[in-house]
Amino acid sequence: MPPMHIGSRGNSSLRQHLLPVLLLLSGCLAGLYGYLTLQEPTGTLILGGAQNLGSVSAGCKVNLRATVFNLHPYPVEVDAEPTCGCTVLDIKPSRLPPFGAAYLQAQIDTAGFPSGHQSKVLLLHFFHEDASWTKAILVHFRIINKQIVHRRS
Repeated sequence: MPPMHIGSRGNSSLRQHLLPVLLLLSGCLAGLYGYLTLQEPTGTLILGGAQNLGSVSAGCKVNLRATVFNLHPYPVEVDAEPTCGCTVLDIKPSRLPPFGAAYLQAQIDTAGFPSGHQSKVLLLHFFHEDASWTKAILVHFRIINKQIVHRRS
């Protein structure tokens, strides 16, 4: 059997049969992506979704930021919810345009927190027509009590 060369009849036949399969596969993948972006929270991305603030002095107010991206080709509403009274949240804008971004600012007041490791959760609720989903921002830090050391002269 002679070797096949590019452009020979055998390669052309293979391409004719492979092309419909590739088109069908790409259509299935596009449909799956469309389904997931409406059903699952894969259409939003949070930069700063997990933050470790390190050691924090007891009684101080800690500021943090995150950026939320809408990866959908349609607008999405977003609502920010703190999970405790120690946190104040602000997100602008609350309506993300298609492929747009919003900026979240939060302040956690550590007054009254005991020493040691702390974790807080900030919830972001997303809405589009009848679809809704929630994502969380996790914040970790360690409360330290500054003690004044008196030296004797």
